[in-house]
Amino acid sequence: MRKNSAFDFALWKKTKENEPLEVAWESPWGKGRPGWHIECSVMSSELLGDTIDIHGGGQDLIFPHHENEIAQSEAKTGKQFVKYWIHNGFVTINKEKMSKSLNNFFTLKAIFEKYSPRVVRYYLLTQHYSSPLDFSDVGIESAKNTLQGMDDTYLRLISSVKESAVEIADKDLLDLQENFLNALDDDFNSEKALSYLHELKGLISKGLLTAGRERLSQLKKLFEDFAGTSLGIVLPEEQNADESLQNLLKERNDARKNKNWAESDRLRKLIDEKGYKISDNKAGSSLLVKKN
Repeated sequence: MRKNSAFDFALWKKTKENEPLEVAWESPWGKGRPGWHIECSVMSSELLGDTIDIHGGGQDLIFPHHENEIAQSEAKTGKQFVKYWIHNGFVTINKEKMSKSLNNFFTLKAIFEKYSPRVVRYYLLTQHYSSPLDFSDVGIESAKNTLQGMDDTYLRLISSVKESAVEIADKDLLDLQENFLNALDDDFNSEKALSYLHELKGLISKGLLTAGRERLSQLKKLFEDFAGTSLGIVLPEEQNADESLQNLLKERNDARKNKNWAESDRLRKLIDEKGYKISDNKAGSSLLVKKN
């Protein structure tokens, strides 16, 4: 059957000889099955209702699939089918689309054997969801190292101040909060939002050397709101070192106080070999667990 218009699409497809009979039915138009587009419209209407809030998919599905879903669903119900469409960019490998035929296909399960889900999430957030992401070991290693730096800063912060402010009061932090939220409101611009998270990280590093407890508690709340609540990056938890390591830290701090730099360096190296590193800040020194 020929199309009357280039925009026409199949609602019912005739069964082909090589297709399994269990997915074919008799109809006034011959033996066949529903077209791909109507399958999705029916399932969506049955399970989610006539109007849904968010519909996602790859950019390659905008036409014809999603446009056809709209045409079918709205013709049937007379209602808006979807309020917000979110079309993601492709993940590429060396600038080529991931494909089994090119043997450059991998699964999340395989990635998680090498990298934590936190690292993968951060890596994906570095690009706007609608932009292509060229996946590479160099890129994800960079994300891993960046996230490690953020973890270290946060752990130094929570070793200095345990409580979070009830509300943000300092003007520069209120401005930063507004900029961050505006970035997310701008079509979930995660790349821009991360730039404000890094700006906050710099304020925390500076604050650990100069700020009082109230300022630090505001910085802590803002960091937890940005990274944890808004971006879904699971934050690290403080781990207390055993008594022997705490004693080594005390000896190292005493050596530092007495300007015995050689002994201080020796003790720092010893602590490093035991899987911890030292964080020095205004509130004193603390031990952070090293991560691979």
